[in-house]
Amino acid sequence: MLPNRVIALFYTGIAVGDIGSGLLSQLLRSRRKAVFAFLFFSIVTNLVLVFAMNGASTVALYVLVIFLGLGMGYWVLFVTIAAE
Repeated sequence: MLPNRVIALFYTGIAVGDIGSGLLSQLLRSRRKAVFAFLFFSIVTNLVLVFAMNGASTVALYVLVIFLGLGMGYWVLFVTIAAE
């Protein structure tokens, strides 16, 4: 695993998660529900990382890093809620 590739993939996931969290909050008509959905996704992804990735291939870890970044997309909504 290359550290620069992992960082790039994580930030790609964050960018997609930022857009996705905004779209989900519009769809649900609730920022709080969208934040909780992304937090739940983030918790599940972290549990997969800790308990299910023993001996995983590099590609599987790269995909998981993207999902970890995707789960962090809730921060856009979190900061918006805090600013209001």
